[in-house]
This record gives sequence, structure tokens and C-alpha cells, in this order.
Amino acid sequence: MQETFLRLVQGSRIVMQYEAEFTALARYSPVLVSTSAERCYRFLRGLRDSLRQPLVPFHISDFSELVERARLIESDLMATQQR
Repeated sequence: MQETFLRLVQGSRIVMQYEAEFTALARYSPVLVSTSAERCYRFLRGLRDSLRQPLVPFHISDFSELVERARLIESDLMATQQR
């Protein structure tokens, strides 16, 4: 399970699906996500480029804030694509 966690990327999932799988698999690798900053780093690393790039400059170290901002960016990108 730890290998699966290390290889986890968002792929075609929406942010909330990726977050759910990330959280479930993170339980098998507690040492890798022992701090909020490490958890954010690993989550951010697995996001699609279109979501990761706008988030990197903010250096977010609160996991719930990172997930929420990624979700908002994703929502905005989807709305833009629909127009």
C-alpha cells in the first residue's frame, strides 16, 4: 500500500476523489506524512499540472486549505471550459 501511495497521482479524478484516495492510502505511510507540510507537499506533487502550478507559489502548509484551494481552482477551470 505504501508503494501505491508513493505512486498516487490525481489523473482523471476530481480533486475530492483524489483527496479521498490520498487520505485513505496515507494511513499506510504515516512517516511520509507526519507533518502537515509533508502531507501538503505529497498531495501537491500528485495534482495535475493545471492545478498544481497556480498553488505552488502560495507555500500552503495547511492540508484542508490546500484541498479547498485546489477544489476552487478546479471548479473555475471546469466553468471556463464549459463557456
